[in-house]
Amino acid sequence: MKIVFIILHYKSLNVTKKSVEAILKNVNYQNYYILIVDNGSLDGSGRELHKIFKMYSAVKVLVSKKNLGFARGNNIGFRYAKTILKADFIVLMNNDVFIKQKNFCQVIMKMYAQKKFAVAGPDIISLKNGQHQNPVKREYYSKGDILFRIIRFGLLWLLSFFHTDQIMQKIYVKIKKNRIKKTKEPMRDYQLHGSCMIFSSQFIENYHGLCSRTFMYGEENILRFMADRDSFTMKYLPQVKVYHIEEGTTTDIFKKRVQKRRFYYRNNLKSCIVLLRLMRE
Repeated sequence: MKIVFIILHYKSLNVTKKSVEAILKNVNYQNYYILIVDNGSLDGSGRELHKIFKMYSAVKVLVSKKNLGFARGNNIGFRYAKTILKADFIVLMNNDVFIKQKNFCQVIMKMYAQKKFAVAGPDIISLKNGQHQNPVKREYYSKGDILFRIIRFGLLWLLSFFHTDQIMQKIYVKIKKNRIKKTKEPMRDYQLHGSCMIFSSQFIENYHGLCSRTFMYGEENILRFMADRDSFTMKYLPQVKVYHIEEGTTTDIFKKRVQKRRFYYRNNLKSCIVLLRLMRE
């Protein structure tokens, strides 16, 4: 079976380079490709990546003329993997995700034979604090949940101009911690972390990628909604492991923390509106 790794790149040349090198060095499997999607980088790093990896027939660089955001940028690679490379599995991974597992591909195929998933998530280990980031507790159960988040992100965005958004965040986190139930939620109430997702032929045959209405953030929430709406299976695979630097690209882009927070609030707000519209549709 053919596995295609898709790595979305934007400006962070060294981070992307190390992510690709980790696959080439560690993955012990013959039938795979690596698609690097340069998402409109204006620094020439996409062309540089092409030069670095042109000797590898398994590595291809696709270039977008402008920054299309997370979902649409990844979808360039997804469509190429689906229509040109005829992929059986597609692994969408951030450029700051690293694979060290030798039998990464073999384990995916073994678990698919057992579980028949449409979308799966590996054990994502943070290199920042060692935490395991998958699975993620489901965020939205109703339209009311989304409306609350829309109001919250809108307020945080406005407060960021007065440098008081972090105060509100701390109050919210404190209230949330006090309200969390200690009982274990059933696995069906979880979703998958967006930094690395595995799509099988069940998904590939029926979709052309992620929901293309968002720019960045919230893709996991929309994918979980789609799974419920269209009745496809999502699984967490602790046997498959990757390592995550976390926020490598956004940290490089935004030198000022307040700019990064505003970007986060604004795009989360927009993604929540997209999800609410999908639910209403």
